Order: sequence, then C-alpha cells, then structure tokens
Amino acid sequence: MNIEFNGLRQSKGPLYYAGTALSDLIEESSDQMLLKDVQTGKYLLCSPLTATLLGVKVNDLIGLTIDDLAARDGIWSQWDFSPQFIVWKNKEPEVIKRLDHQVQATQHPVSRCHVTFTHEGFIRFKQTVKRPVFNRNTHKVIAVLSFAKI
Repeated sequence: MNIEFNGLRQSKGPLYYAGTALSDLIEESSDQMLLKDVQTGKYLLCSPLTATLLGVKVNDLIGLTIDDLAARDGIWSQWDFSPQFIVWKNKEPEVIKRLDHQVQATQHPVSRCHVTFTHEGFIRFKQTVKRPVFNRNTHKVIAVLSFAKI
C-alpha cells in the first residue's frame, strides 16, 4: 500500500491534495494515528485516540513537533512525572526522528515494537508502523503516516 497525494497546502490548511479520504481515515480512526510533514517535522493530523493518550486535544497537537512534545515547557510540562518517564521522554524524540528518516531514505515502511508511557505515567506496549506518503508527481516522500494498535 503506497499512500500518495500531490502536496501539502500551506495557505488553506495542512493538506491540500489529500482529499478527504486520508484525513477521514486518521480523524475517524479508533487506533493511534499521526501524519507528519517530513520537511518540518510538524504533525498535520492525528486521531482522537492519539490526542487522548497524550492528554491533549487534537487541535493542540497539530503543528507541533516531537521536540515540542518532549520539551520542558511543552504540553506535557503540566504534569509531575516519575523519573523513569522523564528518561524515556528525553530519549524518545531521537528514536522517532531516526525512524522517520529511515522511512524517508528507504521509501519503505518501518515497524517497531516498544514500550511507551501514557501522560498519566502508565506503561503501554505497542507496535508502531510508519509508512511513507508520496508526492504523486515527484514520487518523493512528503509525509510519514504512523499508526499503532493498542
């Protein structure tokens, strides 16, 4: 399955050519899903479950990067986390960036089984799959679609 759309729209919203199919898939999914722009690293779309697991509203996540999520003054700073969570939170952005880069460089999906923490500090085991989203005209990877079943 290759996911394609022509480009990211800047002036009229995050996705211009994706049509409603991809955005509906993500926005209505009962699974954890994120769509990220490969150039900026910003999240373009996310499923309601993703936002819930991060303890935010969907609109609060759109436009942020993984560094924003992990930053000391980021959206998670309102909670008092355990030391284990802080260690994980500080390492996870580099792991995610490396996987996104691998998807972009190879133009193939990658999969990862891993332990994550919820915003409440609970441990969660999941398998995440990251797939390339291609520009239909240039066949270059323009976004990464991440999804996980929890």
